Amino acid sequence: CLSKDAIFVLSNLKSDNEDTRLSHEQQIVDVYHVSDGKYLRSFYIPTYEGERLKNILVFGDHLYALYKSQLVTYQGIYQLLWKQ
Repeated sequence: CLSKDAIFVLSNLKSDNEDTRLSHEQQIVDVYHVSDGKYLRSFYIPTYEGERLKNILVFGDHLYALYKSQLVTYQGIYQLLWKQ
């Protein structure tokens, strides 16, 4: 998903330092800078009522998470990304 100056990638890969138990409860979103492709950070989005994410959309400061039967909105996405 492309938004503003960042690319959001819903990752299906588990990192070496990630707890396997947590991968069933949340999914990773990796964020890269649009202009140079530089990795910025990763963050987690939880499963919702047992459902895993199908897709994401970022619009303004909102992230929309599409699950099999639900659409969930998260606010403050850019505060999360650019906090120090």
